[in-house]
Amino acid sequence: MSKNIEIEKKYLVINGVNSIGGNLILSDLTKDYFKDENYLGKISISQGYLKPEDLSNVNLSDKDIPIELLTGKEGTIRFRKENDLNILTFKGERVNGANSEYEFQIEEDLSNKLNKVLTKTRYKITKNQFICEIDVFHGDLDGLVLAEIEIDNINRVIEVPDTWIDVTNNKNFLNSNLIKLNELHAKALGLSLHSLSEFLRC
Repeated sequence: MSKNIEIEKKYLVINGVNSIGGNLILSDLTKDYFKDENYLGKISISQGYLKPEDLSNVNLSDKDIPIELLTGKEGTIRFRKENDLNILTFKGERVNGANSEYEFQIEEDLSNKLNKVLTKTRYKITKNQFICEIDVFHGDLDGLVLAEIEIDNINRVIEVPDTWIDVTNNKNFLNSNLIKLNELHAKALGLSLHSLSEFLRC
């Protein structure tokens, strides 16, 4: 099981990253940012959120999960396919970039329990001693790119490209909220991102 506290910075990436044919395409600015770093590969991700009753066939008796997360009274219960792996995650509410997290691999594929699925390709690149995860979203959220850098202290200063916008404390960019967007809202988000991109070019 993963460590119980997750601390990360999240950024909205504008004019920095694209994905063509499954390959990561970096703008000149973002290439400079990662020029001396290591590309660690990519993961295909599909994920959604569950209700506690969806876990009736999953043995959690040996997992030390707080009762408020296990019962769904707080936080979210996420099921994710990472390539061929089944990953179950209990997350507490995020406050200032930090939240409790209990994550482990399970045998059961719970994809059929998901009402809605969010899909993305995640690219991992090291930056200094930290790992930067760049998520290129697909489907209704096509065109959205977010970067997450897991850190040891929320007050740590992280240098990122000028066109990366810190959305760490913006709950609109939590995956659990992004997945709720319908096609119309997703298109509106895409238009706003395009407008912001044009503004940053000026």
